Amino acid sequence: MTRRAGPGTRTSPAGSRAAQSAIRREQVLAAALELFCEHGYAGTSTRRIAEAAGVTEGLIFHYFATKEALLFELAAQRHTFAGQVLTVMQRAGDRSARELLLAVAAGLTGVSSEEGAFIGFMLAEAQVNPSLRAQVTSATAVVLGGIVRTLARRVEAGELRADASLEAAAHGFFGGFLFFFTQHRHLGPAAWRREAAAFAEAWADQCWRGIASPAALSAHSTKCP
Repeated sequence: MTRRAGPGTRTSPAGSRAAQSAIRREQVLAAALELFCEHGYAGTSTRRIAEAAGVTEGLIFHYFATKEALLFELAAQRHTFAGQVLTVMQRAGDRSARELLLAVAAGLTGVSSEEGAFIGFMLAEAQVNPSLRAQVTSATAVVLGGIVRTLARRVEAGELRADASLEAAAHGFFGGFLFFFTQHRHLGPAAWRREAAAFAEAWADQCWRGIASPAALSAHSTKCP
């Protein structure tokens, strides 16, 4: 019979060390995230990260072989917005393209200003870091593919124009949000939520109008007061 640990059971020394190690590792990641967004990758040294995290510089290299490995770990963890886009597309069902684009846009307001700042940083850093650029390109291709496949079904339903370039539409739609992240990454939380909400709805509606069929546009204008 397995004995369950009671309230007064002490954590084993090995378990305590593992827990402390995990906490320190997260402290390093949090410090690196803040400093990378504020000072850029090149402008942030591992010594500066160590000071901000309250650990030794050597401990950073215990967790991450290089500063670039630390950057890649952050990149791997911070795909919330891309994941939201794919989730909305996978659950598309019979919703119209306009409803889908608005649902994706609504996801932008759920992205924290911290994550928005990091996405903006990654896009800028990817221009000078080939390895990071490959990661960003790969992740973006998955999202764009999902958008195109979903929109194609709405062409068949007659909502979108048959002559519309869905690839260009997907690039423009998703690219608009990435540009927003780049240009607004230094906003505080309150300003971020306000600006994100206003931009998201307007951009989703504008993108839909660019590829909507005449019949869909007419039906929508009839519904609107």
